[in-house]
Amino acid sequence: MSCKHPGRVGDSALPGCGLYADSEAGAACCSGEGDEILKYCPSYKVVDLLKQVSVLVGNN
Repeated sequence: MSCKHPGRVGDSALPGCGLYADSEAGAACCSGEGDEILKYCPSYKVVDLLKQVSVLVGNN
C-alpha cells in the first residue's frame, strides 16, 4: 500500500480502538486520526460508559 509505513497496524484492526461492541451495552465506532485513536481507545471507553449509565438508570 502506498503512504503506509512497513509493519504499521491501523486502529481498525484493533478491538476497542476503531470499533468495539458489547452484546449488553451496545457498540461504538469512530474515525479520524488513527494514531490518536490507537492511543486512547475511544470506542471501548464509550461502550464502557454506556454500561455505567445503564447500571445507574437501572436498565441492566
